[in-house]
Amino acid sequence: MYYISFNEQQLPIQIDFACIKNVCNKLNLKISEIELIVNSPANTEVLCFEALKRGHKLDSKELLIKESECEDVLSESYADFLKIFNDSVLKMFTGTKKN
Repeated sequence: MYYISFNEQQLPIQIDFACIKNVCNKLNLKISEIELIVNSPANTEVLCFEALKRGHKLDSKELLIKESECEDVLSESYADFLKIFNDSVLKMFTGTKKN
């Protein structure tokens, strides 16, 4: 589980197979087109929201962030989000985590 800062809170965020599957379904993408998710700002917002939904579900917390607020979340923590994305995708496809 990862956490991302927003409005002085630490929000649980999880990018895993279930999250990527939901994003691909929403955006009508194949998993092999995963790079298209972070190459588009609008797609990145979708990924952010799905990752927050997944993280909150796994952490048994209520999600109080709306999808429309993901632009603000990313504005505050974009570099951290990209690191979480890269670490998570590496782990998903190789079974290892980048140090």
